[in-house]
Amino acid sequence: MDILTERLRLRPLAERDMASFMAYRNEPEVAHWQSFALPYSLDEAQSLFRECDASLPLMPRAWRQIAIASRLDDTLLGDCAVCLSGDGQQAELGITLAPKHQGCGYATEAFRALFDWLFTQQGLHRVHAACDPDNHASARLLRRVGMRQEGHFKRSLWLKGQWVDDLVFGLLREEWQAQR
Repeated sequence: MDILTERLRLRPLAERDMASFMAYRNEPEVAHWQSFALPYSLDEAQSLFRECDASLPLMPRAWRQIAIASRLDDTLLGDCAVCLSGDGQQAELGITLAPKHQGCGYATEAFRALFDWLFTQQGLHRVHAACDPDNHASARLLRRVGMRQEGHFKRSLWLKGQWVDDLVFGLLREEWQAQR
């Protein structure tokens, strides 16, 4: 997998990304919205790199981490994740950017490229993503890329020792095609 946009290259994570990956995963403002706890260890990162290798084909129920890198110099800016449903027709998405790269439009550009790849090359029917209702930046991002809010589930997710709310957003292939 190698997806190019005007400013980005979406590609498999590589060993050279490990230091940058560990740095932003250990930022409290990043970890706050994620399922992992701090400190995020090297063992956890290495395991994720092995288990979620984007160079492997997409498989149902298996997460794939995809590097979001600068097209100019291949610097790691963040990562996104894709997990196909059991029937292979839908996918759940996630995204994480290093704080210094947030607010630059990279997440919007990455998601749009990922949508295009998933809907046109992989033939998916629907994609969805979820975020904490208090994560206003993520909710704005999901709306900006054309996803619609499908639900607000009250205390539906056990995360870091407590029940939390979950906002769910979705996008159908025909909705994506109409937006383009």
